[in-house]
Amino acid sequence: MVKLSAKATALSLLVSAITPCNPAAAFDWDYYGKLELQGLYTDQDLFRYVDEGWQIEAPFSRLGLKGSQQLTESVALIAVYEWQVNGLDQANKDHRLGSRNTYLGFSTAWGELVFGKNDTRFKKSEGKLDLFNETLADMAQLTPGQDRMENTISYTSPVLQGWQWSATYQTGASDEQAGGYDWVMSYGDASFKQQPYYLAYGQTSELNGLDAERLLAHAKLADYAGSVFSAGLMWQYSDSGCPAALWPCLADSSSLELSELADQAAMATRQQSHTP
Repeated sequence: MVKLSAKATALSLLVSAITPCNPAAAFDWDYYGKLELQGLYTDQDLFRYVDEGWQIEAPFSRLGLKGSQQLTESVALIAVYEWQVNGLDQANKDHRLGSRNTYLGFSTAWGELVFGKNDTRFKKSEGKLDLFNETLADMAQLTPGQDRMENTISYTSPVLQGWQWSATYQTGASDEQAGGYDWVMSYGDASFKQQPYYLAYGQTSELNGLDAERLLAHAKLADYAGSVFSAGLMWQYSDSGCPAALWPCLADSSSLELSELADQAAMATRQQSHTP
C-alpha cells in the first residue's frame, strides 16, 4: 500500500503540473482492484498463456487508480494507471507487478482521446461476447488481435443514435512498428443496457504486425432470476505475415478454423523445440 500511495502521489503531482491550479476542480481519484485465483488442467500445450498439465494461477489480478479533472464545462482530463499482479512463484520473483492500461487523455462532448498503453479498439470490439473473458480460456488464447499496446493514440466517438466509431494508431515511440492502426464501427449496446443487441465490424492494418477483419453479433434472449441469456457469433480473418511456427502468429487464418490452427501451431512448436 505504501508503494501504491507513493506512485499515486507522483502521478497526481505530474497531472497538477500540467493543468490549471483550480481548487474548485480537484483531481478526483478512484482506487480499484481485483483478486482472482484460477485452477485448470489442459491435456495439450496449445494455448498462448497456459502450459500443459495442472496449474493454479492468478492471471487477471490487478491494482489500479483512475481519475478525472474537469477543465471546462465540456472537457475533462482523465488518467488511468493500472498494475497487473503477477504470480508469486519463483519465475516471477523479479517482476511481481506488470503494467496494464496506463494512459492520459481528454474526455469531451466530441469523444474520448487518450495517449499511452491501452487495449486496442479492435480488442475492445468483442464487447461481452466472450463468456470466458478474463479466465484462462479467454478468446485471446487462440484469437489474434487481442492486444494491449504501448505508445498508442486511441479515439472513441460519442454514441450517436446507437452508432459509435473508434480507432487506434501505433506511434512506434519505442520498439514497436510505427504506423499500424485499427478502426471499429459498432451499433447497439455491448452491455445490453440501452439496446438488447450489439453489432460490430473492425479492421486492423499492420497493428502489432497483424492485418485482420472481424464481424460479430450479440443479442440478449431473455432475463431470468437476475441473469442474462444471450447468443452471439464472431467471424474473423487474420493475416500476420510471419512464419506459422512463431506462435501466436496465425498466417492467413479464420477463427472458424481455430482447432486446425491450434494443431498446426502445436506441431510447429514441437518441431522447433527439436531444432538446434
